[in-house]
Amino acid sequence: MAFKMKEKVVETPAPVVPEVVATAPETEEYVDEFAHLNGKAPGLVPATDVASTPVAALLPGLPAGIDPNAQFTMAQFAQMLGQAVAQGVSQAMPARPAERMTFGQYQKRLNAGRSKMRRPYFENGIHQEGLVLSNVEIDLLNQIDRTGRYINRMVECIVRSEGADEVLELRWNTKRDAMFELKGHARNFEDILRQIVEAQKVEREADEARQHRTVAQRQARA
Repeated sequence: MAFKMKEKVVETPAPVVPEVVATAPETEEYVDEFAHLNGKAPGLVPATDVASTPVAALLPGLPAGIDPNAQFTMAQFAQMLGQAVAQGVSQAMPARPAERMTFGQYQKRLNAGRSKMRRPYFENGIHQEGLVLSNVEIDLLNQIDRTGRYINRMVECIVRSEGADEVLELRWNTKRDAMFELKGHARNFEDILRQIVEAQKVEREADEARQHRTVAQRQARA
């Protein structure tokens, strides 16, 4: 008697296919500290966005010699940004103020090239500083050395002593009619002084001639 053996079925396991998970490429991220200036929400910003953006879009005012279409890494961009900020700050800073001048330095500069008055001068009782006078007027005032009346006796010249100092004063009538009359004899203040100096020169020459005559007469009598 024959027995029929049942065939044993061996199940072969199906091949295991590994699951492939699609992931985005890893990118470096940084914190956008200036997001609030651009109207964006703060957070992480992919570094690839900055690196792939032309530098002209990031820095509108580029220094000369930089390609506006070039791309830079974050480190290079940060360095360029720092340089641009430093340049803008230096241009916006006010110029260094001029060094303050002392009063002595101011007086020295103000009097540079000017004639110096050798004594105080008063005009109708009012002291006059050398700054209100020209060099020619100061030189003429320094030559006046005697008291007298000049220019048709309309101008009085007084040389007097106040302590150890010599003082010069000029006086004239300041009423309108008198001033018009004086104007007819002298064009300006310089002309007044020039006429006084010339008149005093004539007086000195006359005094010297008189002295010579006196000396000659004394010698003749001896």
